[in-house]
Amino acid sequence: MTETTKAILARRSIKRASSAPIERAKIDLLLEQAAYAPFHSKQEPWNAYIIGSKSGKEKLLQAIGKSIEATQGDTIAAEKKQELLEKKQTKTRKTPLPHYYYSKASRRRKERL
Repeated sequence: MTETTKAILARRSIKRASSAPIERAKIDLLLEQAAYAPFHSKQEPWNAYIIGSKSGKEKLLQAIGKSIEATQGDTIAAEKKQELLEKKQTKTRKTPLPHYYYSKASRRRKERL
């Protein structure tokens, strides 16, 4: 069993991550292995987005703002929306290598509802 596999099997959630850079080959290996892990939505195929550049992070921060506006609309006060935006943007800025997963199948399912 490889060290990477051992780490995956013993994984846990942590609040703070190291800011040390991660080799792209390790990320690719982890994503390849993650494709075999069970997941709750059972939606395939899924795509992984790794955001490594400053310009990519800025685009992501803008998208977060648009997403909050689109999903929250007038359901919460402007002050609460701003707090939510700042919280998500702070977390994204602190994350050394933001990563997101997306499945077109889950989006289509949500659109049908």
